[in-house]
Amino acid sequence: MAGVVAFVHSVPAGVIVVVFFILYQQLENHLLQPLIFSRTVKLNPLTVLIAILIAVELAGILGALLAIPIAAMIQVILRDIWNQHRVQAKKEPTQGEEPRTATSSTDLESVVDGAPSRPYACRPRTR
Repeated sequence: MAGVVAFVHSVPAGVIVVVFFILYQQLENHLLQPLIFSRTVKLNPLTVLIAILIAVELAGILGALLAIPIAAMIQVILRDIWNQHRVQAKKEPTQGEEPRTATSSTDLESVVDGAPSRPYACRPRTR
């Protein structure tokens, strides 16, 4: 709409407005969105950009909408598989998960009124 109004005023003003909007759109799509999405979802900006490009090619607009959530799910799954493979406790919990503490089997047996004595207690891993 702004381009039409600028072209009614004069042709150079219309060209300037159209160029401005094209530059703004490109800057937002290729720089700002990947940075914002990477900070909110904790994905690498390059991963966000590649996920969106692949999803658009595979599924069009719906793919673009679902690209970041799917990429985040894949990241969480791969991180958990990697941590299990290394048999090492995670330094920070997977996003949205409450931190847990490892306890001995005697701590798990001490239950008061049907609830564990420590609310986030979990069983130690056994192989």
